[in-house]
Amino acid sequence: MRWLVLALLLALFIAVVFVAPLEKTLGETIRLVYVHAALTRAGMVGFYICGLLGLIIAITNHAKLQSWTQTAAWVSFGLFVLGGIFSIFAQQASWGGVPLAEPRVRMSMTMTAIIVIVLLVNEWIPWVRVRGLLYVGIAGYIAWILPRTPLVLHPENAGGTSPSTWIRMAFPVLTVLAFFIGLWFLTFLKRSEV
Repeated sequence: MRWLVLALLLALFIAVVFVAPLEKTLGETIRLVYVHAALTRAGMVGFYICGLLGLIIAITNHAKLQSWTQTAAWVSFGLFVLGGIFSIFAQQASWGGVPLAEPRVRMSMTMTAIIVIVLLVNEWIPWVRVRGLLYVGIAGYIAWILPRTPLVLHPENAGGTSPSTWIRMAFPVLTVLAFFIGLWFLTFLKRSEV
């Protein structure tokens, strides 16, 4: 039954990607953008939730919640990295390459490096409260850096400002589906530990 749920979520995700309308300028490339945006946003939502849980962990010193949050942070990181991989394909198709000087590209690479370092350090720290604060730090860093990174080639919320209602709806629907796929992996990984 568990695998059926994953198969259904993946099938829905893929179906929405291929049923969602094409965009006049991007054409078929919009499908890569749909996947990139959904995975990246789902990963960031996961980091924000981990930040809130980290605050609870820092206050309560709750070791079991910390264990779940650590796994959730790695799953969020996986979603974020997959979103970055699809971003590379979308950039290649849209711009003919990956413009390393583009601020959003640099920010994503820096964010990925910082998050993986913090998550690895967090595996070794023995103090539960400090580990909780590190999740707060990741969420705070993301919330701080995103609005401060200028957009040069990367459009600002192109999907949300599209005149097409279906394009505007595709992005949040795919993000929710990606989030639930991540949630499936979280529960799968935690059950596998038992």
